[in-house]
Amino acid sequence: QVIPTDEKLQLAIFNLGYLPSGNKEIITQSETTIKAIQSVLERLDKMGLLLIASYVGHPGGMEEFEAVQSYLEKCDQKSYNVAMFNFLNQKNLPPRLFIVERRQ
Repeated sequence: QVIPTDEKLQLAIFNLGYLPSGNKEIITQSETTIKAIQSVLERLDKMGLLLIASYVGHPGGMEEFEAVQSYLEKCDQKSYNVAMFNFLNQKNLPPRLFIVERRQ
C-alpha cells in the first residue's frame, strides 16, 4: 500500500512473531505471512534479497516457521537461492533466519 506495485524491491525484511515489548497475544500468522512472502518474491529485482527472521519460542512460532520453510523449499531453484541460518550454541530457541536471493 505504500510502495508502488510496479516498483521492484532490492531488499525486504520480515520479523515474524510478536512485537518486542508489545502484546504477546498478537502474533504473525502462517497464512498471511505466506501471502506476504509470495507478494514480495514476485516483486524482488534480480539479485534482490528477502530476509525472514522467524521466532520459534512462542506459541504458534514453530508452526509458522515450518510453514515458511515448507513454502520456501518449493521455490524454483532457477529463480531463487534459498538458505537458512541457525544458531547452534544459543539457548531458549533462538530465531532462525531465511535468506532468499532472486537469481533471475
